[in-house]
Amino acid sequence: MNTNLLLFPVLVFAVPCCAGPVELRADARSIPIVHETDKPLHCKVVADIVGNAQGKDEAAARESARNEFLNAAADHKATHALVVSESSGPVGTTDSMKAFVGGKALQCTENPRDEEVSDGGSAEAEPTPPSL
Repeated sequence: MNTNLLLFPVLVFAVPCCAGPVELRADARSIPIVHETDKPLHCKVVADIVGNAQGKDEAAARESARNEFLNAAADHKATHALVVSESSGPVGTTDSMKAFVGGKALQCTENPRDEEVSDGGSAEAEPTPPSL
């Protein structure tokens, strides 16, 4: 029997735990993380995004998960990253810690008219009030 085939599943499952911390890319540094209560008003969802990490320290695992989350938002040219779900804790009975951040990549504008123009529509002039 070939022992290399027996080692393959061990290597596949060992890789995620051995990966180093996720670094925040330069293009993701300017993306703010927001929650439902503080997100801008005029946004459209461009993608579902997640960040997962595992490590010996919970704080480091959470930072790596958030970095992966923001990097995913940057991949979709998001202006904001909306957190919908976030958790962290131990991995079974081991001394490893895991972290998860899930949510949405948003493209937000200050003015809803900006969104119409950027989508190829034309911004209409404000109606004038009738004169008396």
